[in-house]
Amino acid sequence: MHYFTKFEMKYLRRSSLQTQAKLKAAIKDLQVNSTPTISEFATWCLTNYSEIAFHSVRALADIANVNANTVVRFSKELGFKGYEDLRQNVQSTLRATQTAYSKRADALIDRDENDLFSELKESYTLNSNTLFQPSTRSAIVEAANCIRSAEKVFTVGVRSSYSIAHYFSYVGSMAFENITRAPAEPGAIMDQLAKACESDVLVAISFSYYSAEVVRAAEIARAKRMKV
Repeated sequence: MHYFTKFEMKYLRRSSLQTQAKLKAAIKDLQVNSTPTISEFATWCLTNYSEIAFHSVRALADIANVNANTVVRFSKELGFKGYEDLRQNVQSTLRATQTAYSKRADALIDRDENDLFSELKESYTLNSNTLFQPSTRSAIVEAANCIRSAEKVFTVGVRSSYSIAHYFSYVGSMAFENITRAPAEPGAIMDQLAKACESDVLVAISFSYYSAEVVRAAEIARAKRMKV
């Protein structure tokens, strides 16, 4: 395992080309080399990496069950000026993954007909490589464990994402009794979530630009302290 020096930490912050892998490596370093409080929070952040992008200092501290000062100290130990700096960086790393896929998809539109098959093959290979990265595998295992341990699992997807949500909940409900079938009508989404509680999980499926109904469902789930 590589341990970051203080100089490398500062360089990580200043580098204009940030990646999820680099930032997670730095967080893992804190997990091993920092104080028990920071180390424990670093462990939580590795498991809930995307949460950093969507919450204020106090909101993140609340859901991670730590002091807000711990969040700020954690950010500074990573080499950032403060939490907001870290948050923006995490947002950028999450966008980068999405943008890479979008650019490849857009590029296919302008290709010559004769090159389409080879381009589709190349795109499929790149997507498959992304899918089987260690970080993706960890995320899938984490999601599977959340679903298995949940009291109830609600699935939300509308328009082009509905077929995915429907298939997931249909097949999943045959194997696991805690998975609830995805509602067909947008209004029924809120009816289902009205009965949800903290021990439940919401599987929200959408693509950029995200559907307002799915975003609203995720907000309600967060307010109920559900896992999303």
